[in-house]
Amino acid sequence: MKKLVLFFAGVIGLFSCQSEKYSVERVSNLEYETIVDTIISQMPGSIFYQDGLVFWHDALSSTRFVRVVNVSDGYELNGFGNVGNGPDEFTYPLLSLSLDGGFYLNDGNKPLEQLYSLNRSTDSLHVTKSVYELIPRTTRMLHLKDDTRFYLCPGEEKMFLTVQKGKKYRNGVCPVSEEVSNRYDIVQGNVSYNAVNGKLVYSAIRFPYLAVYDWKSDGWQLGKELKSSFDYTVSDGEMKLPVQSSGAMELALTKDYIVLLQRDREVEGESSAPKYPRDMSVLPHSLFVYDYGLELTKIVNMPFALLRLCGDVSSNKVYAIAVNPDFSLIRIDLSGL
Repeated sequence: MKKLVLFFAGVIGLFSCQSEKYSVERVSNLEYETIVDTIISQMPGSIFYQDGLVFWHDALSSTRFVRVVNVSDGYELNGFGNVGNGPDEFTYPLLSLSLDGGFYLNDGNKPLEQLYSLNRSTDSLHVTKSVYELIPRTTRMLHLKDDTRFYLCPGEEKMFLTVQKGKKYRNGVCPVSEEVSNRYDIVQGNVSYNAVNGKLVYSAIRFPYLAVYDWKSDGWQLGKELKSSFDYTVSDGEMKLPVQSSGAMELALTKDYIVLLQRDREVEGESSAPKYPRDMSVLPHSLFVYDYGLELTKIVNMPFALLRLCGDVSSNKVYAIAVNPDFSLIRIDLSGL
């Protein structure tokens, strides 16, 4: 049976499902800077910005799969992380920044945690090894403080787990209320934290949904959410979604903005099915820019496809892996929007 879920009537301009009645200004000539003109990788994974450095994940590499780039000159300073079954190797790496500086690697299959700190004067790495509490079926981790770990568990009804000084907090409103057996697959999403304003932001990948949370004494409390309708079917207890995603591929936070990478169908048209694995021609070209009140302020239409995204919470600059036509690292300043 086909169903149309209408989550929130009257949402103004959510994602690419905007009506002409609720038009939003589009920007197509925003300048950008190229930091690294060619990134050699079969598939760049997640990217992170901190204090003048971009950490990018070489997702199909088994050695030094995290690379560190100085954004002032594009020079690669170092790399770390190896895939394998050894005591200091990772089988399922979970990547996150340390708010005090440095980069965490956790293994999603064993309680291995390593903090990599870069000495900027020598570009050398210091590695701090430790263990952590392994939470099964975690897809994202954040280190909010040294004593606070956040786990995104999309298969759970309360999909946020925060462990602070041994105390556990279960929060997070699952955006799918339907009781289905494949919730873990359906509710995959991105999550990011702005340490300056204390906002935790979650966006779904496969359907349009965006939510902002604030930390309270009893855990994360939903502040505001944007929901839109989407088509799905249920068969044998499983939710089936269209092949082409209608959610946001990437999420980045800046000082004033929440930035989503997704297709602007009014400008780009409907996405076609990939012709082969890792077909970059189907990637979106557009950045949907929201404020922290979840008002859509602008849509930035780039002249080429984007693959990955991260933001600087001390400014309004975003960093992206662009496909133009090779992979490159670029910086986009949203301050003038």
